[in-house]
Amino acid sequence: MRKNESEPVNFLARAVMVCAGLIIGFAVCRVFIIPFSMNDSSMDGSVPKGSKMLLLRFGELKTGDIVLAGHPDDDGKFLLKRIAASSGDIVEIRNKVLYVNNQKSDLNAYGKFLDERNLPLKFTDRDTMTLVKLEKDEYFLIGDNRDRSYDSRDIGIFTKSMIKGKILYMFK
Repeated sequence: MRKNESEPVNFLARAVMVCAGLIIGFAVCRVFIIPFSMNDSSMDGSVPKGSKMLLLRFGELKTGDIVLAGHPDDDGKFLLKRIAASSGDIVEIRNKVLYVNNQKSDLNAYGKFLDERNLPLKFTDRDTMTLVKLEKDEYFLIGDNRDRSYDSRDIGIFTKSMIKGKILYMFK
């Protein structure tokens, strides 16, 4: 008879533990994980428009990472871009080619160009940009769809505090 009396208590204890685990799990996910949906074509080639992803809030940032950054001019907007250069690097764009520390960047392989024209610097810094030296905790972010991206070429440098997270997993 004792065995039957303890079964409801064990079931109730297990149910409480499962519920507590789920609540803690959801809370931890909200602290460490950011859900995001890509709503423009600035990263076409790597992240198609409409892609859904999970971003990790914390972790080391390095060149080549795709990150979510707060828009410097609009608190409610976010930009998904690739880190092209970081602290101490010198960035330049010559005739649509990205140079970091006076070397052609490996990230040029991700660059997608829809417009074959090479616009001069006096009109735009989309295709040609003068040297920019990054200070500590500064990042140069660029979209893979180079002709359709609003990024560091237009906005300027991003600080580490502006970067909210980097891609952990993407659902295409």
